[in-house]
Amino acid sequence: MDIKKIFEIPPYSLDKRQKSDLFNDYLFELTQHHYQNCYQYEIMLNSLGYDINKKSSYTEIPFLPVR
Repeated sequence: MDIKKIFEIPPYSLDKRQKSDLFNDYLFELTQHHYQNCYQYEIMLNSLGYDINKKSSYTEIPFLPVR
């Protein structure tokens, strides 16, 4: 998903479900990107038993506490 396309969506044009679907799709792609490009992230998700190929809600993606 191209982030530029998200910025082209008129404000207030999406309902709650559409916004949630858009957010979930973007985070799914972002999670896959980091899994494929960061060995430490891959290890963490594997150790948690997270299925990288399953499209999950953003609430199911493991939280990474960072400072």
